[in-house]
Amino acid sequence: RQATRPTPRRPVKLGFLSLIEIVVVSLILAILVALLLPAVSKVRTAAQLASSQNNIRQINLFTHQLIGLSDDKIKGLPDGSRKQTRLTADQTVFSQLLPLAVPNRGLFPKNATVGQITAWVLPRVALYTSPADPTLTSLGDPGLSGMRGVCSYVVNQMAFDKIVRVPVSIPDGMSSTIAFGEHYYACKKNEEYLDYVEAYAALPQQQNGSATRRASFADAGWYDVVPVVENGVARPSQPGYTLQYMPKIEEAWGKVLQTPHPGGLPVGMMDGSVRTLRPGIVESVYWALVTPAGGEVVGDF
Repeated sequence: RQATRPTPRRPVKLGFLSLIEIVVVSLILAILVALLLPAVSKVRTAAQLASSQNNIRQINLFTHQLIGLSDDKIKGLPDGSRKQTRLTADQTVFSQLLPLAVPNRGLFPKNATVGQITAWVLPRVALYTSPADPTLTSLGDPGLSGMRGVCSYVVNQMAFDKIVRVPVSIPDGMSSTIAFGEHYYACKKNEEYLDYVEAYAALPQQQNGSATRRASFADAGWYDVVPVVENGVARPSQPGYTLQYMPKIEEAWGKVLQTPHPGGLPVGMMDGSVRTLRPGIVESVYWALVTPAGGEVVGDF
């Protein structure tokens, strides 16, 4: 017999089906990514807030260590009034903390170049910069642009004025007085840049900005908004001001605190604790927290 040959099968064209499958898979992946992005963003935001809180906690801890080594006192900024307009050799709180904040700093370099000396005197301190500070990323690396003393945190000038004796200098209570707060490094609304080694108050020509200022807030020496206490109630010296939450860089104003965190502004209290001031904090409560000796009843915050 003659064997019958099997009828050859016609090849199946899979190209069109494969293209549909690819489109479907791509759409599914796009939907998954769209669902995951908000969650990832929330995790990243929470991590940045936690990191900034940890920085403030560590700065506070080092401050208390320094106070403990100095018979319960620490030298604050030289003067909080506008009368202090001369240069001074006094060290800021941040400068005094450098041996603790930069433990591997070493001894002053001998036969060093100008760049090496500058790097030793004014080191870039990771502890002093907030991971969420938008001005540090938008301006590039300020340290490479000749900017000195880069900082994202400030001391409460009203609490760290001249010589601070703990707890004598804080009659309102250590847990009811802000010691440190978060602040943009660069505030473009009035062109002010923080400098953690700057100790003197503003010169007359600097009062309207365009200057490197000391890392402080509620500082009359820098024409900041400061608390005024009347009949046991604190109010701002310029009505309507408390904090700036998530301001754009061009709208950030150096005369008040600001934070990039949507959850609130982290602050370190004089007792070493760290709190977060939520958006919408009552004006009188906030300014009562700034005053170390106003005698106000703060209440919940």
